[in-house]
Amino acid sequence: MGSADRIRVAARLATEQHALRPVAVVVSAMSKITDLLLDTLRKAEAGDQTDVDANLRHLTTRHIDCCGALLPPERQEAALGGIHALIQEFTRIAKGMMMLGERPPRSVDEAMAVGERLSALLMAEYLESQGVAAVAVNAAEVIATDALFGNANPLMEPTRQRAAKILQPLLDKHILPVMTGFNGSTLDGRPTTLGRGGSDFSASIAAAALDARELWIWTDVDGIMTADPRLVPNAQVLEAVTYAEAAELAYNGAKVLHPRTLAPLAERQIPVWSKNSFAPEKPGTRILPKIECKQGPHAVTSMADVALVSIEPASAALSGTKVMARSLDALARANVELLAITSSSAPPNSWKKIWRWSWLTVTSNRFKWMYRWA
Repeated sequence: MGSADRIRVAARLATEQHALRPVAVVVSAMSKITDLLLDTLRKAEAGDQTDVDANLRHLTTRHIDCCGALLPPERQEAALGGIHALIQEFTRIAKGMMMLGERPPRSVDEAMAVGERLSALLMAEYLESQGVAAVAVNAAEVIATDALFGNANPLMEPTRQRAAKILQPLLDKHILPVMTGFNGSTLDGRPTTLGRGGSDFSASIAAAALDARELWIWTDVDGIMTADPRLVPNAQVLEAVTYAEAAELAYNGAKVLHPRTLAPLAERQIPVWSKNSFAPEKPGTRILPKIECKQGPHAVTSMADVALVSIEPASAALSGTKVMARSLDALARANVELLAITSSSAPPNSWKKIWRWSWLTVTSNRFKWMYRWA
């Protein structure tokens, strides 16, 4: 969804499948827009009016230009009205943060969903201009979550009920829903988001809620590979992997999937395709509950931008458990993902204990091998 050209490609792929069977589409924000929105909120919190205004102009220009390149003149007025309304909504939230001098998590989630809502609007308008019945759907109306703002977890049964009410009637009428990725809402209607890169997670939630036959995830790579091709030139595309293998790779550095994508699909055994929207003719990788394959290592991944933190009580009077609890709480509030944790003790006659949070470090050159066992 990076440009008008990429939206056309996405629309063509959706239209081809829509002609064959009922299809629902989940979209992400245009490239770099999520970062722009987050930067704007940070600048608003700091009271930087000049940078906030500059970011808002860039946000508006980017989407107006895309609208002009994407739609025929007779359809642009309505689309532009929708774009301006959404940007005004975001502006209102940013100005509120500027007045408060802080970024309430609930307000951040409401504001950050605007990027996906703009994409869904443009995609749906373009499909309509091509003679395909389509409607933009805000995932806040469909995906029910808990109240963990910034990294919410789906509540599947309420989501199934919402999907049956919102999405299924559109599918029954052969209307193509274009749903926003990344966002949802609590049971009492407060906006939430699912974490960065959560559009594929949103798609898997919707697929599970609708009992979909399969899920296709379109990215900019040919599929799940044996290694990062930027580091390993002869990396190969894997024809098929299991849920467990794909999840292991995602959690340990592979960028093909949101780490939580496969969880909603496991119970219903829904297969997934990972394919390249820049080369749709390539077969991609299929992700299945179980496959027959040879034993041994089939892929390797590494992690970057990680840190090792060691914490040691400064006094015997301090409770190690309380120190650990406060540290974990601080990490959770900062949305820092904890990859591993260890606790080690000094000899019995010493009061000192060391609790150590351990991550793979970027300089360690350590890799995690993924094995298949028949």
